[in-house]
Amino acid sequence: MFSKPEVGWVDINIGGYTINGSYLTDIPMDFLDSLIPSLKSNLPISIFIDEEGIEDIICAYYNEVYIIVRNGDDVEYKKIDMDFNLLRKEIINGIETYLNEWINWNMDDDVKVLKNRENELRTKLSIAKEFFKKYI
Repeated sequence: MFSKPEVGWVDINIGGYTINGSYLTDIPMDFLDSLIPSLKSNLPISIFIDEEGIEDIICAYYNEVYIIVRNGDDVEYKKIDMDFNLLRKEIINGIETYLNEWINWNMDDDVKVLKNRENELRTKLSIAKEFFKKYI
């Protein structure tokens, strides 16, 4: 789902549709912040992504993913048929696989900031993985 994050950019591929996300939004934190309550209470997922000129909102529930794409005054809606739990699993796997890159996502070189970010990402990822167990 996620390409390897590099210099503040990442490709997010959902059902063949690719979003080129920028560091202007904190993609791993935003995904985890939406995923955790989704897993805890079986709620939809909703995430905003900035592509620097194009804005995307991902909404997912049950077996449908909707992506709202805003490019200036133009708005497109994309519907992707995808298993909700597969999407949830791909979010967890994509953040876990590239954890070191996500820690450095904001391109901050302050050791204390990076350590706090690492702890927060690891904690949220652990919580998401624990809640996901009931859906396996």
